[in-house]
Amino acid sequence: MDHVRALIERHFKVSGGDLHIGGVAVGSIANRFGSPLFVYDAAVLDRKLAHLRYTLPQQFQIYYSVKANPNQAILRRFLGKGCGLEIASSGEFYQAIQAGCRSENILFAGPGKTEAELEFVLKQGIGELHVESSLEIKRVSAICRQLGIHARVALRINPKGGSQ
Repeated sequence: MDHVRALIERHFKVSGGDLHIGGVAVGSIANRFGSPLFVYDAAVLDRKLAHLRYTLPQQFQIYYSVKANPNQAILRRFLGKGCGLEIASSGEFYQAIQAGCRSENILFAGPGKTEAELEFVLKQGIGELHVESSLEIKRVSAICRQLGIHARVALRINPKGGSQ
């Protein structure tokens, strides 16, 4: 509970016992829109992104993970700030495109990509694929040969932990 309290104190205000998000009492938001509901503060999102941008070297690109929150307003917010989008499925690819992301600004990461998903995103000109296995590398290579295209690929390596 102390962690939650610290986050609230750092990013929001409490006045008269009411939590305020973006300067508006949460109770009044719930009265207007009903509950349950999700409320986001764009200023907090912007501050967190600005901090990350400041912390990383300028040549680093920032990608927002669609699986973290596929809300279209949030995706558009990060796109408007120059971020790309990271997806883990073809459904998330559709979410990213709906939000206005160009396919070359999307990277596809995560295990379990089907051959159909790989072919679909490669046909759409996906910006980058993170491959997880030698089988996936072979699938991507075969699809690229069949389509006559090149793909930007990153290899994910998971070293074994512990001592041996």
